[in-house]
Formats: sequence, C-alpha cells, structure tokens
Amino acid sequence: MRIYFISVLSCWLLWSSASLAQNPRQKALNSMAQYLTFNQKMLLALFEECQEYYEEVERQKLKKGAFAPSRFTCPILPDNESEYWYGQSLSLSASLGADGTTLKSQLTALQSLLDEITRLARELETYHQLKDYERDHFEGAAQKLAKFPALMQGYQKAHYDLARQLEQVRFRQLSNTPTYLVFEKAMRDIVWEELEVLRQVRYNLAEGARTQDLKEVLIRQLEATEARIWQMEKLNPANLHYQAQNTVKGFIQMLGEIQETRKYYLNEYFYEDRLSDAKANAVLKALQNMLNGGLIADFNLFVQYCQNSGTGFLSANIPFIPMIWKIDLGQNPAPDYAPRYQAADIPGFVPVSKPEVWNKQAYQAFLKYAEFLNEGIRTYNFFNAHLLSNIAYQDFANQQRFYFNYSKYVIPITQYHYARLYTQFLPPECQASLLAQAQNIMSLWEEMDAYRLELTAQYAQKKYLEDNFARIAQIRDRVQQLSQIMESLTDSFRRDLWAVFESRPLDKPASSWQRSARALHELVLEERKVLLATRDYLQKKNASLPDANAIDALLRKLLTDEYDNMKGIEKLGRYNGLCPYSPYEDIAKEGQRWAEILAKQPREGYEPVLKLYNNTIQEYNRFVSLSPDKCLPEIYQPAAFFFKEPLPASNPRPATRPNPTPPNNTPKGIQVGRDTVIIYRTDTVFVYQTDTVYLDNSMVGEEFYSLEGFAPNNMVLLVDVSGSMNAPSRLPLLKTSLKKLVGIMRPEDE
Repeated sequence: MRIYFISVLSCWLLWSSASLAQNPRQKALNSMAQYLTFNQKMLLALFEECQEYYEEVERQKLKKGAFAPSRFTCPILPDNESEYWYGQSLSLSASLGADGTTLKSQLTALQSLLDEITRLARELETYHQLKDYERDHFEGAAQKLAKFPALMQGYQKAHYDLARQLEQVRFRQLSNTPTYLVFEKAMRDIVWEELEVLRQVRYNLAEGARTQDLKEVLIRQLEATEARIWQMEKLNPANLHYQAQNTVKGFIQMLGEIQETRKYYLNEYFYEDRLSDAKANAVLKALQNMLNGGLIADFNLFVQYCQNSGTGFLSANIPFIPMIWKIDLGQNPAPDYAPRYQAADIPGFVPVSKPEVWNKQAYQAFLKYAEFLNEGIRTYNFFNAHLLSNIAYQDFANQQRFYFNYSKYVIPITQYHYARLYTQFLPPECQASLLAQAQNIMSLWEEMDAYRLELTAQYAQKKYLEDNFARIAQIRDRVQQLSQIMESLTDSFRRDLWAVFESRPLDKPASSWQRSARALHELVLEERKVLLATRDYLQKKNASLPDANAIDALLRKLLTDEYDNMKGIEKLGRYNGLCPYSPYEDIAKEGQRWAEILAKQPREGYEPVLKLYNNTIQEYNRFVSLSPDKCLPEIYQPAAFFFKEPLPASNPRPATRPNPTPPNNTPKGIQVGRDTVIIYRTDTVFVYQTDTVYLDNSMVGEEFYSLEGFAPNNMVLLVDVSGSMNAPSRLPLLKTSLKKLVGIMRPEDE
C-alpha cells in the first residue's frame, strides 16, 4: 500500500501553482484551493491534538491525587502559510469578475470560522498552562472540547461549499482538450463522490460509546466505486502525457485500496466491534487519509502534469477536506435479533446454449458466486459445530452452565455484493433467478447471524439463567429449521450455477488443466452421491447404506491416468504451495477413506462423512485456483441437520441390576439350644453400583449403546489438548469417544 504524507503534498501543490502564474484566473482558483488545503492541514493537526488530549483527560478523571496530564498545544501558529494564501486569494479574486466577488465573500466567512476555532484552541492551551484543571477537575477542559465539534461542522460545510463553488467557476473556463477532459472529469467525479460519502459520518472522540454504524454506508459505496473503477479501466490513456498516464494508474490503484479498506471493515466486523465506535473511527480515519493523501493528491498531480504538457489544458486543484468529529456519549442501542429470513419468489429459467466461450468478466461472476456460497457455508459449518458441541444434545434439565464464544466469524457480506455486481455480465435469462436465490440465502444467513450474536450475548451476560434456557432452546430449534431450508437453497443454487456455466463450451477443452479438472470433478460428483445417500440413510429415508465401489474405481483410474492427464504441467514439489500435483494426489488419497468411514456407519454419524467430502472440495477448488484455464469451483456441503437427541439404539440393552440374595442368618456348625438366645449384629454395607460402558462396537455390538439400567453418572472430564495429543490415535480418538459418551447421557447423569 502506498503511504502518503500531506506535508510532502503541500510542496507539490506549491509547484503546481507556480507553474500557472501566466494565467491570472487559473492562478486565483489554485490560490484559493491552496488556502483550503493548508487549512485542512492545520485542522488535521488540531484534531489529532484534541484526540490525544481528550483520551488523557478521561484517564486523569479516573485517578485520585495529583494530576499530571499531557500538555495541550495549539497547532495553529501565527503567520502561517494559510494566512499567506488567504491574502493571495483575496488579492487575485478581482481577476474572476463577478465570480470573484462571490468567492471573496465565502473566503471571508470561512476565515472568520477558522479564527474562532483558533481562538478556542488557544484558550484551551492557556487553560492547561495555568493548571486550572487542578481547581475544577478538568470541567473547563471538557467544556472547551465540547465546543469544537459544532465549530468544525460549520467550518467543514463552508469549506465544502467554497470548494464546490470553485468547481462551478472552473467549468466556465474549460479549454478544448478532449482527451484530457475525459480523464479529468472522470477522476474529479469520483473524488467528489467519495467526499460526499465521508460527509455523512463523524469521528467520535468518545469511542467507547456506540453512536453510528458504517455498514450500510460502506456497502452502498462498495458497489458504486467498483463500477467507477470499471469505467476508468475502459478509458484509453494512450494519448496522455506519460507522467499523466502513470498518475491515472496510481489513481485507479488507490481506488482499489480504498475498496480493500471497506471490505476489511465489513469482513472483520465482529461482535465486540458492534459495541463501540472504535472500529468505525479507525476505518473512517483511514478512508479520510487515503482520500486526501491518495485520490486528491493523484488528481492534483494529474492536473499539474497535463498543464505542463504544453497542450493548453486548464483546470484547478481539488482542496483537501477536513475530518469532522464529535464527542457523543450516547448509549448502545439494543441489538435487533428479530428473524430476517423472507423467501422471495425465484423465477425459473432455461440456460441458452451458445458457441461463444465465457469472457473474463462473466467468468469472474461465476467465481464471485462460488466464493459467496463457500464462505457462507464455511461460516455456517463453524456455527453449527458450536451448536452441536454446546446445545444440540441437551434438554437443559438442571443445567446451570452454557458456553458459546463465536464472535470472530461473520457472514459473507462483501462477497454477496460483489456477486450481485458481477451478475450483469451473465446471460439475461438467468440474472433474475440467480439474484433472487442469492438474496434468499443471504437473508437466511442474516437471521442465523442474528442468533449467533444473541447466543454470544447470552453467554457473556448469563441471560440464560433468567429463563432457564428457554430462549436458547427456541434458537436451537429455529436454527435446525433454517438448516434444512439452507440445504435445499444452496443445492438448487449450485445446480443452476453449473447449468449456466456448462451452457457454453470451454475455451481450451483439450488442455491438460481442463482434462485433469474433468477427471477430478467426476470423482467429486460420485462422492457427492454417496454423501447424500449416507445422509438419507441416517435420516431413515433410505433403508440401505451406499457403498464406495464406484469411488474406488474412479480413484484407480485417476491415479493410473495422472501423468497423462497432467501432461505438460510442471511438478513443483509437495512443499511448493503452487504445485497442482499436490491437490490432485491429495484428492485421490482422501478418497481411499470412504470405504473405511462407511463401514463405521451409523455409529460414526454424519460428521465424518461430511468432513471427508468437504476436504475433497477444498482440494479440488485449490486445483481450480491454480489453473490458468476457466474452471468452475465446487460448492461445500453445509452441515444441514443435527439431532436434538441421540440416535436410538436398534436393540436397547435390558437392565442388568443383580438380584440380591437373602442372607443366611444361621451360621454353619452351630446348634442353637432351646433356652439360649444369641444376638447377631450386622452392619449395613453400601455397595456402589458400577458398570462398564463399551464405545467400540467392533467388540460388543449395538445393544451396548444404552445406559438404561445403569447407575447415575457424575463425571468431571479433564481433557489434555497439549501438543503431545496431536496424533491420529490420541486427540481425534478422544474427541470421538467423548461425543459418543455425551450422546447417550441421561437426565439423571451429571
């Protein structure tokens, strides 16, 4: 990422204005732009000073005893460069005629606001120098800091209005240089569009409070900016001066970095980030710096290079825009956990076969949809795993504890909007259907994400004790319903996506990459059949369990034909992450485990089968990502169902309590006389009922999978998860055993 420093840019802008001395009107406009830019530089320094001082004051308020806060220094010095450019702007405004009178009036009003801000900053500096904070416990500092936001808001509006007025004057004196004007207008429109977005939000010095959410603003601008990048890339800069060409490339690159910053905020917006303005402040500050130090600086350099090219091009710089901030201690709004899933109607379509191959942008649309589905399913599978391990097998009777910490995963927001944006490059007959299906899936994931947040809050605040786990049980049952719906939606979407992709021929059907991808995908489809058949068997929809014979046959063929399929593709070695032979061979290696896992059904359950299949998909998609040819990634299978109660045993084990034998009270070898009374004293002996539970069916059989008739269990599990357990025969085996044991526990077990 390029790093920009505003202090260096000021030198560039001075050079730019000096080169235009021969044109009085142009010089007047750029002098005013320079005045605004230097104002922004001073106000940025003031903002950073106030930010640090506010944080220090808040810390000092919590201390007892002597105060020792860091010093506040007004960064707006007398006789600064801003005053010079203000004088230049006033003196040159006459060259603009009637426009100059209007601009002069705006300049005077803006300078009055700046003087008021400067006066307040110097009062705060004096307050600190006199140590008045020792007398009033920083009340005076808080009052002065609280006056800044209103003044800054008024100044920013006047600053923005003056900059826009400079635009209007500039439009009335454009030169006839078509090529330069096309780029100049496109870049200028982008800059003002980005500036308008930032004007809608405020940096909050009291970042511990939650007063704003940038999510919706960033989502809207994400799509708009991406469309602008496409428009810029379509323009041909061949007729521009070579320095101007490089500036255009830098401008597009900075737009991409701004997009990455937006995606970072949206993709990394975790649960704790929703509780304060801290992350919103960080993103807002980053975007402000990238706009001023990146886009506006690149645009002004473009103007400078074009004017120095001898084409007679006339334009004006765009001034930097100051950041607006506030001090808002507003309360955190109550989270909204209402269900959001609403099924939209999905129009049908029939893919139209055409002889043309998919172009680059259409292929990107397929990749965006695959990324959207895979990232969402991956996130859901993690979420479902937490439910399985914490609440899926419990009825919460006499339950006192609940653990759920799943705050570091979010739904694929950016992937969804990028997929929507790229849909325009797909055939018209399928666009409405794909958009509707993506909307339904996203709506369902939003509801699940709301439940994830609610469960995280339930765990953090222990709200589950207030209603005895009633709300958690409702969420569990609702998620189970949504899981079944999601499985149907994603499966249908996957079929439609492949149908559209296969409606046109491959660009290089005979290449080694395509030949290998087809062989791998054939195996993936066969494994998918076995996966779904196993699922139906466990749900008792099928009477018989599938076998792995077809998978074994394809595996043999895949390995036999490896070097024929991969002919001409370089083998880089297993320790090179870019070697395509690694995923090819790993898919075959993983496929050999199907027969072993199916032999352990239904004892093992659905999880090992699902994990094996998704591992195959992961390796297949890795091969596709390495391919230079157009191959479509496959879609993960969601963990779409789980059982609230364990699967019942086919032959429940009968009770095994021993029948007690009555004691013989007459000792052997002793004859009791008629007149003799012998008293025997017996002690009561408590015998604990103990049983052995076998978890290996290969040793005992299915009838032992029941605790009926066994003694109540009171267990404390101490699990070793150190590095020494990282072996197939240790921690995985222990986890499997514990899951089986938990699955057969009864209400009386603790």
